[in-house]
Amino acid sequence: MFAGAYVTVRVGVLAVGVLLLRGHEGQRNAVRLLFWVGVAAVPWMTGALLPGGARGALWITAAAVEYTGIALGFRTPGLGRAGTRRRADVVVAEEHVAERYQQFFIIALGEPILVTGLTFGTGEFTAGRSAATLVAFATTALLWRLYIHRAGALIADAMAAVPKPTRVALLVICAHVIMVAGIIAIAVGDELVITHPLGHPDSAWIAVILGGPALFLAGRAIFEYAVFGRVSLPRVIGVLALVALTPAMRPVPPLAVATAAALVLTGVAVADAARTRRLPSEPPSPPR
Repeated sequence: MFAGAYVTVRVGVLAVGVLLLRGHEGQRNAVRLLFWVGVAAVPWMTGALLPGGARGALWITAAAVEYTGIALGFRTPGLGRAGTRRRADVVVAEEHVAERYQQFFIIALGEPILVTGLTFGTGEFTAGRSAATLVAFATTALLWRLYIHRAGALIADAMAAVPKPTRVALLVICAHVIMVAGIIAIAVGDELVITHPLGHPDSAWIAVILGGPALFLAGRAIFEYAVFGRVSLPRVIGVLALVALTPAMRPVPPLAVATAAALVLTGVAVADAARTRRLPSEPPSPPR
């Protein structure tokens, strides 16, 4: 059902687009997109018919095909790469794209919120579980703060500031994929921490609880580069701090591990606030 619905929507929308754009400059780009989505549709649908590991491998392949198309500029036989022949092939509506990215992030952020509420609501009301729930909600608030602060609010301005906004858009796509992967891992970690706040975690638990925030910060660093053309030192330090904390967290309970991760995110947020005081009106300066 998932693969069928996904492929139907993706292929159907693009097929209709090709028909409606007949005679229009944008039709070439719609054909490029349809080609790559059509290639990815094969492993999507084949995986739907297979069990377990084979399905996962094929669906990962399908997703990789789609992102490869993005990385190659949707290079298509007979049409070449998007934007190489005629600039009108690629049209980026900055405000629309920025809004879509923000909506994408908000939807992803709903995952840890739902997981936290459902996990806490289906168990006993104890001090440990309550504390774990507060840490989980605080972490989610920090994710939003770190995302939207400056760069998240300036996506449209960043794309409008360069002659080729597609490059910025591609960087932001990669950044969001990594950030969302981190958010999903954080949601898994929230469930583990709320369920076993004072238990003894194994290495896999620690990897998830600390790895989720590390992935998010790595994606957010790419996002910062896409908007401001710089490497965010606080985010790099945050990733390194989470990695360095991993061995030290083995003897402590999951609640302490999650608290340490939240403190690292807090440190990055404080660094952001300090930079804002120094540069209150910093304009976007994306890489050209």
